Amino acid sequence: MLGLWFFALATGLLYKRFSKSRRKINYSDIVVIAPYLDDTGCMIRVVNPQKNELLEVKVDLSVSFRKQGSQLREFHNLKLERNMVFFFPSVWMIGHPIDKKSLLYKMTEKEVEERNVEILVMIKAFDESSSLTLYSRFFYKADEIV
Repeated sequence: MLGLWFFALATGLLYKRFSKSRRKINYSDIVVIAPYLDDTGCMIRVVNPQKNELLEVKVDLSVSFRKQGSQLREFHNLKLERNMVFFFPSVWMIGHPIDKKSLLYKMTEKEVEERNVEILVMIKAFDESSSLTLYSRFFYKADEIV
């Protein structure tokens, strides 16, 4: 009886380990701040390297920086040109227009370094091939913002 129980447990654990979805989204090495539409924008490229298709992909872009004269950090969501796509087969360029309402407006490279700006990308998608929800996140530090 103990032998049967052991094999059932081992089989279940192995199945869980190897059946787990290993879908991964690749992120660009840097965040680019450059001309975008009619103004300036913060742009990040993401790639789906798998052959699967991701559906209902939602993205949140947040910025974190140190308060001036303090070690405390502030966190704010950034407004995106498009925060959702219904179909993500391969490549998506996530863009945040830097206008007068943006927290990054007129922020110099020196200020980015001094305030230790970090950008966080969070993605949620439905993987059609495994019928699972995929969650992915990636951080960019101040020296990765160009």
